[in-house]
Amino acid sequence: MINIKEHIRMHNPDVQGVLDGCEQTLWLYMDKGKTLARSISMRAEDLLNEIKKHRNTQPLKQVQPDDTHIEFLEYLTSPGKLEEIVKLKPEMMEKEISTIRGIIGDEYFYSLDDDKRKSTEFGKRLIDEVFKYGNYRNSKTFTEIYKCLFFKKATCVYCNSTPAIIFKNKKGRDQALFELDHFYSEVCYPYLSMSFYNHIPSCSNCNARIKLAQEFTLSSHLHPFLNCFDEEYTFKTTQNILGGEALTTIHLEKTTSTQEKLAVDLELENRYLNYLTTASAPEFSEGVYVNRHLLSSRHTGQDEQKRFFKMLEPKAPREKNNILQKSYAKLNRDILKVFDVDKNYLKS
Repeated sequence: MINIKEHIRMHNPDVQGVLDGCEQTLWLYMDKGKTLARSISMRAEDLLNEIKKHRNTQPLKQVQPDDTHIEFLEYLTSPGKLEEIVKLKPEMMEKEISTIRGIIGDEYFYSLDDDKRKSTEFGKRLIDEVFKYGNYRNSKTFTEIYKCLFFKKATCVYCNSTPAIIFKNKKGRDQALFELDHFYSEVCYPYLSMSFYNHIPSCSNCNARIKLAQEFTLSSHLHPFLNCFDEEYTFKTTQNILGGEALTTIHLEKTTSTQEKLAVDLELENRYLNYLTTASAPEFSEGVYVNRHLLSSRHTGQDEQKRFFKMLEPKAPREKNNILQKSYAKLNRDILKVFDVDKNYLKS
């Protein structure tokens, strides 16, 4: 619920250095990884040569090879292109998609079945044989990269409710308990399935149950590497909690004029209505109400205020950039904003 770059900044001020290092680690894994029999460049060339061999003759693993497949794969294997795609910045993805659509149609990658997008055999082969996303997801490189991005102890970037952690399993290996959402769906855009900035650390609810292959774009949805949900939305209480009423319902209020659909498509408001009890939000609100006087500047520096602030930190971090480290931190900070009118506790 905050920009991933700001999450990194809380741990390391050299954000771009961290990201550049992770991009390079991913590319070296793809190009020279010890766990992969052949580099991505070789695998793409293999598929290109295979399709050339069978062009306009016979189906190849349910793919009928034609000149369009060949033109696309020749583009993909042109010097430097695969590395460029793996390291492609979010703001450049639309341009790359447009370029590729000028070469090959979307129908080569997916079909619609009862309004659901389903990978074609060619799309599956790109994901499984060329980009090998599944291999990466189960690799040591994957956990190394997300430890470098400080997701050893964090939460889902989209919903901020489910923990996203990396722990040592009983075999002594690092294991990640979160998924990677493909912001641009790997079903629709298999050539972006291993693009570093297309991977969003998320929970199974957001990724596998709700988002699925929905069409997300920069123009229609907030991108966690570019945008900050906390700056776009605020959880508003329906009750007058400042006047002592118990918190029972909330709603998400858009605070900017940006036209985007992330909150709607991930059903965040409805989910949070059901999260209130799990998050202990009513109790948190009541506790702040009882001690609201300690938020006043009149108590600045007093021991009682210091103890109160220390009590608040685990649920509502003072720094916005710490939101991803605490489940429901965005919700609790928005509740606290109602009381902290002088901003003595909360920092932007």
